[in-house]
Amino acid sequence: MKIAFVRRDYTARGGGAEKYLVTLSRELAKMGEEVHIFAHTSEEPPHPGISIHPVPMIPVISPLKNLSFALNARSELRKSSFDIICSLSRGFYHDIFRISDGLHRYHMQQRYRKGAGYLFKSLSPRHRTLLYLEKKSLVQLGLKKIIANSRLAKNQVMEFYGISEDKIEVIYNGIDPALFNPSVKEKYHTFLRGTLGIRGEETVILFVAMDLERKGLSFLLKALSQVREKKFKLLVVGKPDSGRYQMLAEKLMLTDKVKFAGYYPQVEDIYGLGDILVLPTLYDPFSNCCLEALACGIPVITTRQNGAAELIRDGSTGYVVDDAFNVKLLAEKISSILSRENHEKMGEQASCSVRGLTMEANAEKVLKVFQEVLTEKNRS
Repeated sequence: MKIAFVRRDYTARGGGAEKYLVTLSRELAKMGEEVHIFAHTSEEPPHPGISIHPVPMIPVISPLKNLSFALNARSELRKSSFDIICSLSRGFYHDIFRISDGLHRYHMQQRYRKGAGYLFKSLSPRHRTLLYLEKKSLVQLGLKKIIANSRLAKNQVMEFYGISEDKIEVIYNGIDPALFNPSVKEKYHTFLRGTLGIRGEETVILFVAMDLERKGLSFLLKALSQVREKKFKLLVVGKPDSGRYQMLAEKLMLTDKVKFAGYYPQVEDIYGLGDILVLPTLYDPFSNCCLEALACGIPVITTRQNGAAELIRDGSTGYVVDDAFNVKLLAEKISSILSRENHEKMGEQASCSVRGLTMEANAEKVLKVFQEVLTEKNRS
């Protein structure tokens, strides 16, 4: 098939959605599909079956960036013919829309909890543009199918936009088992501890994210300030700009318990160092770092507002808390898993629980949806 993907940034150095598209496109190209990427910024693809199509964008203020990319992507797509157009960015022109960033309507409710703050933010140009593009992405005439990466995302699409269940396919994300597996602990655990100055008796808590605010770093820091057992080290990996949270850690007297590592290109190395991953996110349709951690034998604590929570067996491979704002409960769950005996026992079960969620299996399921949609298009 001749397949077009749309995403503003096509880079393995981006967030979960960007990394996912890079990996998916390579898998499909290896399977013999003709893959085209429509993006504003991109990395050189390592596979000859992938073609990059630059999409111009007005590079100032968020509303103009998002709107201009959507309009220009539609214009560029119309210049050629494709069997399938799948967008991972909000836009106007696709057969399939994959929910990669989650529903902005739901995110607004979670972040601002309605009231005056919600009303004020919903009227801002940025949020109005995102809500407009979101609606256009989900209810446009040519849309044949929606791919959700969790049941959480599927249920939200049905609730907020009244879309029928049979139009939505749930396909969980996948990982490369050669990179993410329990052997990373043997390879990197001792070496990285020495490199980062982490003492042998300290339990390493990982927080992996590019969006530190939405993923709940402030909630985690507040929870850790309530944990009595202090033999831990929090390693914050992802966005390098963390000044605000460094000040919060200092205020909470956690300066010596938190290390801000910034962006780390080989994140699988970091999982080799970690004992627990905690992600008290306000909202995430499916956080890939949770799947990666589980695959590496690391128990995960996250919120019910994370689609990846559907993979966690509460009390066996980690814990799911109902709300990121419940800092006291989050602290209790962290405390209960800090001992080596507890997190190692959970970790053994964690890697087994996600064994079938590979990128190869994900690509096969996505391709099956593409084939069904192409058949439908040909009939009509």
